[in-house]
Amino acid sequence: MAKKILVVGGGGREHAIIKALKKSPDCGEIWCAPGNGGISYDAKCKNIKATDVDTMVAFAAEEQFDYVVVAQDDPLALGMVDALAAVGIPAFGPDKAAARIEASKVFSKDLMKKYGIPTARYETFDDPAKVMDYIRAEGKYPVVIKADGLALGKGVLICENEQQAADGQRGLDTIDRNLEQLRLREQLGQVSQQTVTELEQTRAQTVSQLATLDSNIRQLKIQLQNLIGEDPTGELVLGPLPTQEEAVWEEPDYEADLEAAKAASWPLRDAQLTLDDAKEQWNDDQSSYRGASKQYLYQQAEHTWNAAQLTYQSTVQNFETSFKSLYDSLANYEQVLENAQSALAWQQTLLETAQIRYDLGLISYSEVLTAQDNVASAQSTVDGAWRDLFTDRNSYCWAVETGQFAQS
Repeated sequence: MAKKILVVGGGGREHAIIKALKKSPDCGEIWCAPGNGGISYDAKCKNIKATDVDTMVAFAAEEQFDYVVVAQDDPLALGMVDALAAVGIPAFGPDKAAARIEASKVFSKDLMKKYGIPTARYETFDDPAKVMDYIRAEGKYPVVIKADGLALGKGVLICENEQQAADGQRGLDTIDRNLEQLRLREQLGQVSQQTVTELEQTRAQTVSQLATLDSNIRQLKIQLQNLIGEDPTGELVLGPLPTQEEAVWEEPDYEADLEAAKAASWPLRDAQLTLDDAKEQWNDDQSSYRGASKQYLYQQAEHTWNAAQLTYQSTVQNFETSFKSLYDSLANYEQVLENAQSALAWQQTLLETAQIRYDLGLISYSEVLTAQDNVASAQSTVDGAWRDLFTDRNSYCWAVETGQFAQS
């Protein structure tokens, strides 16, 4: 018997899961909540926030779903799998207790330490002011600073020197203060004041939550295998971001990329369908409203058709304007990076000069230290410019591939 399935979430991960589930002959009606425009082509969507556990469980019970796949971290941490089990609905995903491995960095680090699982040495702090004291006392770099809790990738900083660590710690403090003021805490996830400081950067790849669950994962794999007809790996491997030297980037072809983005854009596809329907209606109206007695109806139909064309043209124009802005921003970020690199090269030259002058006894060592600080500050600016450019390139590639201007 085909199963009625609900997938909780609204991003690319959930879309990939839905496409995999649809390959199974046991998969019947499939829903996604909240879903998104792209997912709506493969599943029925219900606008319920993934973090609204009570409403989601009530909806699942009302619609009598046979199986629920909870993919996002936040609802897992909030105990959605537990709540579904309480009303008799089986779900794929860890319960609230197991989800703490992903939801709390402090818990996961303590767990690994307790059971001898290899992990970088670390310390935890409730007082952010003590973080820098500890980092300076250890004097080891690179250092990783993490904010405990789910933060959608916003709470981890990799710092190569003391200046970056100090800037990063202040940045985390500022983010935490501003989240509530800007009412973005719900969007970004709860970023607590408890901080984990890793004093050894782990350069190995990172395995996702599903690979580290207890023996229950075997049963979950069997359930998922029965649905999709193949053996799921149960793990996701993530590599580090490329460095400036490693990054591969082909210069964009604006015209070709714009056409690819337009072809992938579901709002443009919807606009085209709406225009086609309006064209068909206009053709019918021209046949129906002939003659002087129907002149008014003919003019009204013509006005409707003209308005439909203008609406379509406006939609396309807005899309092209947004894409052109994104394309132009690439050059701006590249220029910022180039300027930052030039400034760094100059500061490095000044440092070399200062070291020579110090060796000749012409200046004090404090001037060398000042030159070192200037180099560190310039390097931090280069790193920031590179991150901005890398993010903008990702946004551009995302727009070309999906026709969207912001990732889910």
